Amino acid sequence: NFVLSGLVEFPAYCVAPKLLDRFPSKFVMTTVLTCASGTLIALKFIYHDMTAVYLLCWLIAKFFATSCYMT
Repeated sequence: NFVLSGLVEFPAYCVAPKLLDRFPSKFVMTTVLTCASGTLIALKFIYHDMTAVYLLCWLIAKFFATSCYMT
């Protein structure tokens, strides 16, 4: 999980500046935080037995959270 967490942060650091060049920062932050919240809420409805799906949703939420800190 540690390696995957690090691998998710790298694309987030690359995508966030491109989004900020294209859209206003408040719009990007609002969108990214909404997506992260939606993904984390979806985690509550995924059983822990489905480890691959659970991990994928968690990594997507981490991607959005990392992108938010770049704004």
